[in-house]
Amino acid sequence: MPYFVLMRQLRQNILLCGLLLITNVTTAQVGIKISQMRPKGDIGEYFKKNVAYDIYYYISTLNDHLRSRVGIMYTQSTSRLDTFNIYAVKGNGSSALILPGYEVYHKLRMTALYIDEDLRIIRRRGFTVFAGLGLMVGKAHMEYDQGYESMGTTSNAKADNTLFGLRFNVSLNYKINNHFEVFAAATHNALTVTDWSASYANTCYGLGLNYTIKDKTDNKNKTGK
Repeated sequence: MPYFVLMRQLRQNILLCGLLLITNVTTAQVGIKISQMRPKGDIGEYFKKNVAYDIYYYISTLNDHLRSRVGIMYTQSTSRLDTFNIYAVKGNGSSALILPGYEVYHKLRMTALYIDEDLRIIRRRGFTVFAGLGLMVGKAHMEYDQGYESMGTTSNAKADNTLFGLRFNVSLNYKINNHFEVFAAATHNALTVTDWSASYANTCYGLGLNYTIKDKTDNKNKTGK
């Protein structure tokens, strides 16, 4: 799917969610989450676990049965090894030569925008379990060195890729009071390059805090309606 089409669909989905839900908002909240990011897919072999940061805004509807969220995730990772052995094939057929080489990854940085919808599964004594699905688009920036025998080296190389994919989320939330809620979450970000050439999938396990900035129920209680 072309990148501009994906971005247009994402903007349309955000607008549609806003128009459908704004008249039935129960609460509006902002939140932060800090996670351990575990690289998967094509980046899993080369990059270490590291920290991911999320900041987001969401609204609850249908008496907190649904939560719609818009957020940003940022993470940065470093290489598992100093040097990886690679090779290149020069020529074809019986005259093909295999040229040994090396690659050194310095760091990988990813920034992604996401929207998702969480459904309340169960609520007991202040604890709530949510599960949801969403869309993500973002950018990946990689820095590396590369060289092949008799073909020279490339130092301080940089590669930038546009990413998109799905986001799967499960969380266990606990409401402390009318304003604060803490939670533990597991999220899988099934990200890939827009031309499907590489997977940047990752799984995040984190802790977070939500703060209520608008509560329709509280407003009704205060006005006596």
